[in-house]
Amino acid sequence: MKTRLQIQMLMILLLIFAVACKQKSKKEAVQEGPMDELVVVETDVWVIDEHQINEVPLTTKAEKVKEVAKKRQEAEEVEEEIEVEEMEEEIEVEEMIEEEAYEIYTMEAVQAALEEQAYEASVIEVTEAAIPVDETQTVVAYNKKDEPVAAFQVVSSGPDNEIEQIIFTDKKHTDVYDVKAGMSGKEVKRLRREMKHMVKKGQVFLYDDQSNIMYLMNAKDMVGNEITAAEVESMDVQAVIWKDKKHHKKN
Repeated sequence: MKTRLQIQMLMILLLIFAVACKQKSKKEAVQEGPMDELVVVETDVWVIDEHQINEVPLTTKAEKVKEVAKKRQEAEEVEEEIEVEEMEEEIEVEEMIEEEAYEIYTMEAVQAALEEQAYEASVIEVTEAAIPVDETQTVVAYNKKDEPVAAFQVVSSGPDNEIEQIIFTDKKHTDVYDVKAGMSGKEVKRLRREMKHMVKKGQVFLYDDQSNIMYLMNAKDMVGNEITAAEVESMDVQAVIWKDKKHHKKN
C-alpha cells in the first residue's frame, strides 16, 4: 500500500515537472521573437474609379460623387426614422445632380496631382502605346520616381489637352469593381454582368454603356471583326482602361 502511494506521488511530481517545463519552453519561444514587431508592406496600387484614380480627380463630377457617398454614410448612421427619410430626400437631390453634365480635367491638372504623389512623366512613342492612337493624340507614361517601368499610360488630345484615356496594364492595379489585368473575361462578367463586347481596330474590348471603365482583352490570332461572347470569356484582360463615355459637357 505504501509502495503504491509512493508511485502515485512520483507520477504526480513528474506530471507537474513536465507541465512546468512545457510552459517555460513556450515562454522562451515567445521571448526569442521580436516584441511588438509591426511589419508594414507598402504597395503602390491605383484604384480606378468612374471619375478619379485614387485621390486624383479626372472629372469635375468627382467631388459631387464624394458628397453623395458621404450623405449615404450619414444616412446609415442616423437612427431616427424621420431623420433618415429627410437624409434620403437629400440624397435623391444629389443623385439628380450626378446626372448633370461634367467636364474632364486637362493633362496639366492631372499631371500636377500625380507629381504631388511622386510620379513623373515621359512621352513615349505611339508604337509603344497599349492601344492604337491617331496623329492628334499624345501618349504619356507615368511611373514612380526611380522606377523604369511605367505604371500606366495617359492619352490626351485636342487644343485643351483633355484627358481621353488612362491605361493600366499592371496586375496590381484594380478598379472599383475588383477587376484587374490578368483576369479572364468570364471572371469579369461574373463581377460586372452588364458588360458587352466590341471589336475596334483589331482589338477586343469589354464595355458598359453607362461606365467610364472598360477592358482591353488579350485577343490572339483574331481574324476579322466577328467574335462570340464565349470567345471573349476565354480571353484575359490585358488592360483596365478609363475612358469617358458620354456625360461630359460638349462645347
